[in-house]
Amino acid sequence: ILQIYQVEIYNRVQFLLVALEDISVSEAERETKFSYKDHIVLLGFNESGLEIANHFLAKKRDVLMLDLDPSLHRTMLTSFCGVDESSHGDGETRTQDRIGSNIFPVYADPESELAWRRYRLRSASLVVCCTIDRDPKPLCEFMRASKAILMVVTNSNEEAKVLYDLGVSYAIQQEYLAALEVGIMLKDEYTADSQAESLFAKRRTVHLEELKEEHDSYVRRRIGEFI
Repeated sequence: ILQIYQVEIYNRVQFLLVALEDISVSEAERETKFSYKDHIVLLGFNESGLEIANHFLAKKRDVLMLDLDPSLHRTMLTSFCGVDESSHGDGETRTQDRIGSNIFPVYADPESELAWRRYRLRSASLVVCCTIDRDPKPLCEFMRASKAILMVVTNSNEEAKVLYDLGVSYAIQQEYLAALEVGIMLKDEYTADSQAESLFAKRRTVHLEELKEEHDSYVRRRIGEFI
């Protein structure tokens, strides 16, 4: 009786298994189009990761992102346009006129050593770990033999010290950097000849324009949902 049920269950789910196999093959084929040497890698995704990707967008470099969020993965897949001619990227959809993202998404665990090996993190030029509330030691030990720059996002003073002891190139302490930016902003605004009515006027206008641009841009709006 058990064997009969096993056959019937298999017949019912067989089409799903075939579909999943096709998806896996398609994903594997897509990933082979990316050049895994001197590449830039984001492990996870947040505001810092987006700023880093935007920096390299201006330099016409694609950025590899490893993440396990299905919705984020789908969004990045549809918005990726590829800007780096030296990296194959998603060559079939690359176009100079298309407005999109330079983030090449891979559905993989950003905390898995198997993923680090598969996507050759030790051969990268820059690795940025955007995941928070995890043990950074395994990644730091894995990257110790690499010449790649390793940056790790943190919001803790104590963890920043630990990260430096573990050998990271730079600990991206987001709240610390934001506080520094506020200090710089205040020095720029409050000068000897500043007028009360003009304080923050230009910055406010620029910020509003950026918010409107994000709202008007489908790609930026979709990506913004995840940060």
